[in-house]
Amino acid sequence: MFAKATGDYGDVASLGPRLKQFLSGKLQRDLKIQDLTRYPVGFSWMTYGFTLVEQADAVTHRELVLRLAPPVGILPPYAAKPEFDVLSAIFGRGVPVPEPLFYSDDPEKLGAPFLICTKSPGAPHTLAGGPPLPEQIPLLSKWAEQFTDILARLHDIDWVAVLGENSALGATVGDIAVRQVDHWNRIADAVALRPLPILRFVHHWLLESAPLAPKLSIVHGDYRLGNFLARDNIDAILDWELTHIGDPHEDWGWALLPNFNGRTSKLFGALSREEVFERYERVTGLSLQPKSIAYYEVLALFKLAVICLSGNHAFFVGHSHDIRLPMLGSSGHFVLKRLADLMERV
Repeated sequence: MFAKATGDYGDVASLGPRLKQFLSGKLQRDLKIQDLTRYPVGFSWMTYGFTLVEQADAVTHRELVLRLAPPVGILPPYAAKPEFDVLSAIFGRGVPVPEPLFYSDDPEKLGAPFLICTKSPGAPHTLAGGPPLPEQIPLLSKWAEQFTDILARLHDIDWVAVLGENSALGATVGDIAVRQVDHWNRIADAVALRPLPILRFVHHWLLESAPLAPKLSIVHGDYRLGNFLARDNIDAILDWELTHIGDPHEDWGWALLPNFNGRTSKLFGALSREEVFERYERVTGLSLQPKSIAYYEVLALFKLAVICLSGNHAFFVGHSHDIRLPMLGSSGHFVLKRLADLMERV
């Protein structure tokens, strides 16, 4: 399930010439790669920024981003095509995303799957320290409203028209929840270093309690505070590697986890759920069901627990040197505790 890191994989000095060779072949012109820098963010793909200097009729500079699959990561197996296809399908359709330019899943190119896109302005934001300060509330409320409107537009996109009916892999409104449960349970079975009865119990509960989806939509899969870039307004939604066709409630179950919202029940610690749902329903015409939101919050914690377990597995079994992975894994104990507490109330 995991590959071991070898040699200078991902090192800027060796990556630059290979990146230049790839882009020269694609663009068929002289170019330079300048200021190639790895960003210290993200637990999944490795992210780099660089300036592409093209020399044709005139010299042009473009700020681009490279997302490169890690040698050992928390979400294997890695492939760039699914994310590239989704970004290509929704770009320019009311959902702010970086423009996708190139991708390859051929390891001969840069050593691993990768995607190249335009660089968006803004910076990521989190509430890792707890609830927001009073002076942060106005801006966070504004972003929460925009975040809600963007998700509404995403869920309203005609996914069959832009991605094709086969992108749902035969899923229906009746079985889409179970498909997601089984997907994350298979990962849990592969990465758990010891038996965890609470995950087995939650797995069975999720199978038995699966709701009927009101419709199928493009689901981001990791839609939350921390996965967008913003200045005064939200500039771009990032990290589309978990995107799939699913129940729109699923994105809300994840986005509203207190883990991402300063340990509060409000979106970004600022906007009440009632305000969020009213705004979303006004745009989509879709009535969100409290029982479905509650169900997908349980699935979200199950999924988060599995991701934490995968961090431990990548470090201890996959031999990753990324010390953040066992740190992520250690937080799994708190997720499992919250999952157990939640199961007592559902």
